[in-house]
Amino acid sequence: MFPPISIDSGENQSKCGAADEGKTTRRSSAYVERMQQQKLIMGLSSGTFSLLPSITRALEKLYRVIDFEMQSIGAQKITMPCLAPQHLWNTSGRWEKMGSELFTFQDRNKAFHCLAPTHEEAVTSIVASESPISYRRLPIRLYQIGRKFRDEARPKHGLLRCREFEMKDLYTFDPDPEAAEGSFQDVCSAYSRIFSKLVLPFVEVDASTGLMGGKKSREFHLISSIGEDTLFVCDKCGCGVNQELLSEQNENRRNCTETGCTGSMKQHSGIEVAHAFILGTTYTVPFKAMYVDNQRRKHHLQMGCFGIGITRLLSASVEVLSTGGHIRWPRILAPHQLCIIPQKEGFRSDVTKELADLLYDRLNALPNLRGEVVIDDRLHLSIGQRLQLDTASGFPYVVALGKQSLSEVPVYEFHDVYNSTKQFYSVDQLVDILQSVETVVV
Repeated sequence: MFPPISIDSGENQSKCGAADEGKTTRRSSAYVERMQQQKLIMGLSSGTFSLLPSITRALEKLYRVIDFEMQSIGAQKITMPCLAPQHLWNTSGRWEKMGSELFTFQDRNKAFHCLAPTHEEAVTSIVASESPISYRRLPIRLYQIGRKFRDEARPKHGLLRCREFEMKDLYTFDPDPEAAEGSFQDVCSAYSRIFSKLVLPFVEVDASTGLMGGKKSREFHLISSIGEDTLFVCDKCGCGVNQELLSEQNENRRNCTETGCTGSMKQHSGIEVAHAFILGTTYTVPFKAMYVDNQRRKHHLQMGCFGIGITRLLSASVEVLSTGGHIRWPRILAPHQLCIIPQKEGFRSDVTKELADLLYDRLNALPNLRGEVVIDDRLHLSIGQRLQLDTASGFPYVVALGKQSLSEVPVYEFHDVYNSTKQFYSVDQLVDILQSVETVVV
């Protein structure tokens, strides 16, 4: 329903190439244009986008990856309303602090609400409604995946800075600071596993707590020339810090401060894709969220909050992985893993179409490829034209049915797109290769 409009060649392709360390000549407008040309997103208004079928399928796969890691650390999934009443935000004091970025409105009963950009108030009120909680029920780890809203003054870079976006937000409640630190490390380790599974070049940096408040903050970034954060990362041990935090501390860090490390801090631009906070009692005190210890004494819970900008992560991944004019996904998130290209209408195209259908059935029967194989049936285009289109749109693998597929023992042209290799294989050889491809079931 939504095929790509066109694939440019030549000078336009260089505008959206992969980001290297330091400055590049890439222009941000080409990135947004490429996403729209490939029918991944469609702008509706400034800072709002419709997510079309291909990127929606990739998004569903990312949900599965995140769900797995969240549940592996004992987090339970919930859903909270996008509408938040003013009285909750007055309780935390953030109704006024958030300023013009907070979408607010008044309902027919003259009550004020906001479209939540985050849910610390809502989740703490849930826990407070059960207070005091027995220490035996701790830790509590609750997360959701849903829409968030922010009235950005200058939306830009497509899904990287917009007014409506998808986020995974996790909230932890522990009995004491030591346990809260343990939850913090558990979640940060889970985040690292997520980014490693996606094979993304990420860095972790110490960061400012900002309007969120609390005691400790860590950010996860993808290095990119269009990133709006300035980072300093050690060239030996990899530890890093956000320039914003250095400015708050009135510090100019040239050398690594990790014990025993003699590395230098190198400057990079980064796209923030995840954030972790230790909040302490910033929210649990005003909301009276408490627990009872084994001596029946009441204490305020220690809280943490952790977010992954899901639509931002997906688009940032495409930004840093893509090369030239070709979209590249984290391989396991590609909307479909393999595309089959039969012959163009004309010479024995009925035979190659039948062969394509048989190959589709054989590959789609593999457990890991069920639902991951498509046939490019634009038979008015040549194999070469469709190969260019399909390679540029981000399929990790393409199988073309050229003249050798018409031989007595059919042989197929197999393209490992992300590794830029081409080989010729029989059906059985293709099955042997593709049955080990890692995929995410949706």
